[in-house]
Amino acid sequence: MEHFSYEEMMLQEADYHLIEPHKKVHANFVSKMNMFQSRYNNGDNEALDELLNLLEGWLFRHIRLNDHGYVDSVKKAGVR
Repeated sequence: MEHFSYEEMMLQEADYHLIEPHKKVHANFVSKMNMFQSRYNNGDNEALDELLNLLEGWLFRHIRLNDHGYVDSVKKAGVR
């Protein structure tokens, strides 16, 4: 996903100390999205409801907890 690639590039430039765990969170998310897409494409209509439930909590937690943690590092490094 383009957003994750850009974010990881910023973290790399900022020499963020938790970049590897952050990348693993992204990779896990992409893997889950691929699984839901595959299930839906194979006729599993419940996959869509499960996806929406996952997104509702995941996006809030990821932005509030994971992304919030790197803001100072990126700012201090002057990464844009």
